[in-house]
Amino acid sequence: TYNSIYGNNIANNEYGIRLDSFSDINNIYRNNITANNYIGINLYYSDNNAIFGNNITANGVSGFYIWYSTKNRIYRNHIATNIQDGIELPWSSNNSIFENNIETNNQNGIFGGGSSNNSIFRNEISANGWNGINLFRSPNNVISENNITANNKYGIAISESSNTRIYHNNFVNNIRQVLVDSANVWDDGYPSGGNYWSD
Repeated sequence: TYNSIYGNNIANNEYGIRLDSFSDINNIYRNNITANNYIGINLYYSDNNAIFGNNITANGVSGFYIWYSTKNRIYRNHIATNIQDGIELPWSSNNSIFENNIETNNQNGIFGGGSSNNSIFRNEISANGWNGINLFRSPNNVISENNITANNKYGIAISESSNTRIYHNNFVNNIRQVLVDSANVWDDGYPSGGNYWSD
């Protein structure tokens, strides 16, 4: 708690950085975290951390794995070419993910499973191998003001996840723009409006 981790080159480890069990209120910034065997940055039962300005690339599973953690702020990171997902968010709530560049990860840009009340906004999410954003059993999130571009399956795929608000996003040249099987809100109401679709 109350630590700062910054300015490091972190490579070829099992994890790049791991905050484990009540590691709260830390700052992690301006690190180059690459080619670790498993996860670039892993949070487990760790809350109220700020993680920003990092380069998180080419890790063996995912760039971030945020597990049972809440009220973290993930912003202005470059998250690319990780072997699975850019950000994995299982069983976590009330996190903010914003102003990141999330691109060319082999599976999803962002994957949420069993996670609710998170805010995903103002990110550039492009050219990921599967979906830009994939939510599974993750209700009551907000997805807004993102550029979701040229992902190779869906821009957003939402399964068994209801009451998510999705508005002011640009959906451009994804193979398919959305896949959804549950009731969500795709508009912020008049006059604010909905989303932009390139097709």
